[in-house]
Amino acid sequence: MRSRWLPLLLVVVLVSLSQGSSAATFDVGSGGAPDCTFWCVDRYQQVYASSIFSGPVSIDSISFFAAPLNGGPNWNGISTWQMTISTSTNPVGALDPAFINNVGGDVAVFDTRTFTGTQSVNDLITFDGAGSFFYDPGTAIC
Repeated sequence: MRSRWLPLLLVVVLVSLSQGSSAATFDVGSGGAPDCTFWCVDRYQQVYASSIFSGPVSIDSISFFAAPLNGGPNWNGISTWQMTISTSTNPVGALDPAFINNVGGDVAVFDTRTFTGTQSVNDLITFDGAGSFFYDPGTAIC
């Protein structure tokens, strides 16, 4: 018997999607909760279940809510971040501590951005992809 896994999308907090010629914002989570993603870690991974997507999508931008713990800057001076995106066979709540073990064969650099300044809670920190990442939640990985 072969087990089949729906690919999980390894992404971040707020995903802007376009389907065909229309565009939609797909919101996962909310702002206002303290977070230190951009000022206390060097690497960060997050995975979302394929079930939150209604069908194939082209991901064009990904945003985080700015929610610094101390209300100050999310980065110290100037900070450059590279975002990669891929599918993963590791489910929500079960990412491997070794980051590379969570990344699928379709991994791609989504965007590299340099940020400066201070953000208020609920401001968005946005990565606009150099292209798009096509994701089909119905594609099975065996």
